[in-house]
Amino acid sequence: MAREVNELVELEQTFRHPETGEPTNVDTLTLELRSPSGEDVTHTLGQGDTLERVEQGTYRASWRPTEAGTWHYRWRGTGLVDGTRAGEVFVEATAFDDTDGADDTIPRVEHVAGLLRSRTRENGTGRILGMFTDTTTPSRRDVEGYLTEAAGIVDAEIGQLEETSQHRPARRRAITLFAAVIVEDNHFSDEVEAGRSPRDRHYALYERLIKAILGGLNDSTPNRHGFGALAAKSATRAAAEQG
Repeated sequence: MAREVNELVELEQTFRHPETGEPTNVDTLTLELRSPSGEDVTHTLGQGDTLERVEQGTYRASWRPTEAGTWHYRWRGTGLVDGTRAGEVFVEATAFDDTDGADDTIPRVEHVAGLLRSRTRENGTGRILGMFTDTTTPSRRDVEGYLTEAAGIVDAEIGQLEETSQHRPARRRAITLFAAVIVEDNHFSDEVEAGRSPRDRHYALYERLIKAILGGLNDSTPNRHGFGALAAKSATRAAAEQG
């Protein structure tokens, strides 16, 4: 089950005696964490409150991930049960989150990665990273550009919202969805045409959000003809088809 950024994550590990199989305490214990961006942090039992022993041979780690993507962890115990145990936790960005900074104009790349986790494969290895990086196709920079493009398309549909507008979270969600559409159009067109892409599902959700925003705006908002014309395909793909 995926967690979300800043959500409390609890991991438990039981060490057993190699001969009896009984839960056995370790002499020393560390938990090594590697973030999706590659930062390593080591927690040690007895130093801080991240690690605790809950019963004979069983230990718990409690922490809050600060990045979306795949976190790798490794327990290291010494003593009668000297050894290591490894695993991973996938953390999602909350696409509806509107509290991750003072500037909420454009969503984060991690929000798109949360919608398209299978597209975050590392070039060469095919390993799913859970986030877009310089080693994925599209890259993080690509997706940043698609978010900017999607923001322009959304704003062309709904107009500029006031800073206090209750529709700003929905606008951010619409931008995220349409950026995902652009990713699919620009990098996975064969799968789109073969019906093996989430593109149409994300676009349908995008349309519903735009309609909901327009329906909730004041009646004095100018009528915008041709709803969806800009959104039917990404500007990049549409330009290519016209060429």
